[in-house]
Amino acid sequence: MRAFLYCRVSTKEQGTQDHYSLDNQEQRCRNYMTMKRWQCYKTRKDIASGKDDERPGFQELLTAVRDGKIDVVIVYRLDRLSRNVRDIYDFLDSIRESG
Repeated sequence: MRAFLYCRVSTKEQGTQDHYSLDNQEQRCRNYMTMKRWQCYKTRKDIASGKDDERPGFQELLTAVRDGKIDVVIVYRLDRLSRNVRDIYDFLDSIRESG
Protein backbone atom coordinates (compact mmCIF):
# COMPACT_ATOMS: atom_id res chain seq x y z
CA MET A 1 0.00 0.00 0.00
CA ARG A 2 1.21 3.47 -0.92
CA ALA A 3 0.68 5.89 1.97
CA PHE A 4 0.51 9.66 1.97
CA LEU A 5 1.41 11.10 5.38
CA TYR A 6 -0.21 14.45 6.06
CA CYS A 7 0.69 16.63 9.05
CA ARG A 8 -0.66 20.07 9.93
CA VAL A 9 -0.39 22.72 12.62
CA SER A 10 -2.11 26.08 12.65
CA THR A 11 0.82 28.21 13.79
CA LYS A 12 4.62 28.07 13.82
CA GLU A 13 4.48 27.91 17.63
CA GLN A 14 2.36 24.75 17.47
CA GLY A 15 4.83 23.33 15.01
CA THR A 16 7.45 23.16 17.74
CA GLN A 17 5.36 22.04 20.73
CA ASP A 18 6.14 18.48 21.76
CA HIS A 19 2.65 16.98 21.67
CA TYR A 20 1.39 18.47 18.41
CA SER A 21 4.67 19.27 16.67
CA LEU A 22 4.97 18.45 13.02
CA ASP A 23 7.85 16.10 13.81
CA ASN A 24 5.80 14.26 16.45
CA GLN A 25 2.85 13.91 14.08
CA GLU A 26 5.13 12.60 11.34
CA GLN A 27 6.83 10.11 13.65
CA ARG A 28 3.51 8.71 14.88
CA CYS A 29 2.24 8.42 11.31
CA ARG A 30 5.46 6.69 10.25
CA ASN A 31 5.22 4.28 13.17
CA TYR A 32 1.71 3.32 12.10
CA MET A 33 2.76 2.98 8.48
CA THR A 34 5.69 0.75 9.47
CA MET A 35 3.47 -1.40 11.67
CA LYS A 36 1.13 -1.92 8.71
CA ARG A 37 4.11 -2.53 6.38
CA TRP A 38 2.98 0.17 3.99
CA GLN A 39 5.33 2.25 1.86
CA CYS A 40 5.54 6.02 2.08
CA TYR A 41 4.58 7.67 -1.18
CA LYS A 42 4.97 11.19 0.22
CA THR A 43 4.97 13.19 3.44
CA ARG A 44 3.59 16.73 3.48
CA LYS A 45 3.48 19.21 6.33
CA ASP A 46 1.41 22.39 6.37
CA ILE A 47 1.52 25.31 8.77
CA ALA A 48 -1.94 26.70 8.10
CA SER A 49 -5.43 26.85 9.49
CA GLY A 50 -7.62 23.81 8.97
CA LYS A 51 -10.70 25.95 8.33
CA ASP A 52 -10.47 25.44 4.56
CA ASP A 53 -8.54 23.43 2.00
CA GLU A 54 -6.30 26.26 0.78
CA ARG A 55 -3.10 24.56 1.96
CA PRO A 56 -0.31 23.47 -0.40
CA GLY A 57 0.19 20.07 1.23
CA PHE A 58 -3.52 19.36 1.33
CA GLN A 59 -3.88 20.31 -2.34
CA GLU A 60 -1.03 17.95 -3.19
CA LEU A 61 -2.81 15.23 -1.21
CA LEU A 62 -6.00 15.82 -3.20
CA THR A 63 -4.08 15.60 -6.46
CA ALA A 64 -2.44 12.33 -5.40
CA VAL A 65 -5.88 10.91 -4.56
CA ARG A 66 -7.42 12.04 -7.85
CA ASP A 67 -4.46 10.67 -9.84
CA GLY A 68 -4.64 7.30 -8.11
CA LYS A 69 -1.07 7.58 -6.82
CA ILE A 70 -1.87 6.55 -3.26
CA ASP A 71 -3.85 3.84 -1.50
CA VAL A 72 -4.12 5.29 2.02
CA VAL A 73 -3.89 8.61 3.82
CA ILE A 74 -2.39 8.72 7.30
CA VAL A 75 -2.98 11.62 9.69
CA TYR A 76 -2.18 11.97 13.38
CA ARG A 77 -5.77 13.01 14.14
CA LEU A 78 -8.74 13.69 11.91
CA ASP A 79 -8.74 17.40 12.81
CA ARG A 80 -5.24 17.65 11.30
CA LEU A 81 -6.83 16.89 7.92
CA SER A 82 -9.48 19.58 8.36
CA ARG A 83 -11.44 21.41 11.04
CA ASN A 84 -14.47 21.55 8.78
CA VAL A 85 -16.61 18.40 8.80
CA ARG A 86 -18.01 19.22 5.36
CA ASP A 87 -14.48 19.36 3.93
CA ILE A 88 -13.78 15.92 5.40
CA TYR A 89 -16.93 14.51 3.79
CA ASP A 90 -15.97 16.09 0.47
CA PHE A 91 -12.49 14.62 0.78
CA LEU A 92 -13.91 11.15 1.46
CA ASP A 93 -16.21 11.52 -1.55
CA SER A 94 -13.15 12.37 -3.70
CA ILE A 95 -11.47 9.20 -2.51
CA ARG A 96 -14.54 7.09 -3.29
CA GLU A 97 -14.91 8.62 -6.76
CA SER A 98 -11.28 8.04 -7.69
CA GLY A 99 -11.25 4.45 -6.42
